[in-house]
Amino acid sequence: MHKILLVDNEREFLEPLREFVESLGYQVDTAHNGQQALAKVEESEPFSVVISDERMPEMFGSVFFRRVKEISPHTVRILVTAYEDRDLIKRSVNIAEVFRILKKPVSLDDLAVTLELAIKKYENKLESLKSYKILFVDGQLAYLHSMRKRFSKYGYDVLTTDNGKEAVRTISQQGPIAIVITDETFHVDGTSILEIIKNISPRTVKILFTMSKNLGLWEDFVNNVGVFQVLSRLHDGNSLAESIFAALKEYDRSVGKTVLSANKVPTKPI
Repeated sequence: MHKILLVDNEREFLEPLREFVESLGYQVDTAHNGQQALAKVEESEPFSVVISDERMPEMFGSVFFRRVKEISPHTVRILVTAYEDRDLIKRSVNIAEVFRILKKPVSLDDLAVTLELAIKKYENKLESLKSYKILFVDGQLAYLHSMRKRFSKYGYDVLTTDNGKEAVRTISQQGPIAIVITDETFHVDGTSILEIIKNISPRTVKILFTMSKNLGLWEDFVNNVGVFQVLSRLHDGNSLAESIFAALKEYDRSVGKTVLSANKVPTKPI
């Protein structure tokens, strides 16, 4: 059953909305502000759709959706607002990549149709992910377990290893691997596995996920090894999901596939 998260600080709007969405056969959770909703997005199984009001205390809906996009980029986002604001529409569509913008008071008929389209979009996204293999290479088994658990639930085929030679063997035998995520410490016979991957699987997109603060090292991997992105484990943990989605687009371009689309169906002016 698809899970829907509803976010609004106005209980008189939230409760009837919850009852209506449940009547459509969906599993529904609710939150009364952006912070509470973010905690649910981070901790629970993926939501298929999140519907959020724009004007809320502490965090506007468009800001909340930018964070949702980072944590769970495949969750479809629907913004609800009672205000006519062109800048809001631009921010929501271009930055938060919302699927639809609905105006309060929300027509229940329009909401039902919009939810059906959103669910179909989510299902199509998940189906498209099944062909992608992502390899995590790291010496910490607990980290590998958490990455497998986190990203498998989004539909990716997640592979893990704590050994550089095993990583190279996996790429050679189980390819094509769309993405490899590792740090700079893994070598085989003195050669970085990222450099080896560049030679044996040039279309595999490489993400360096590192504790190092050495900018010269980062530049070397980008310029000479073809690393797609460098992320700091100290700061960018929540950005990894969004980086993976961007890397898949890059992989699709390299192999000539139709690029995973983040385009929205045009919304009606509000």
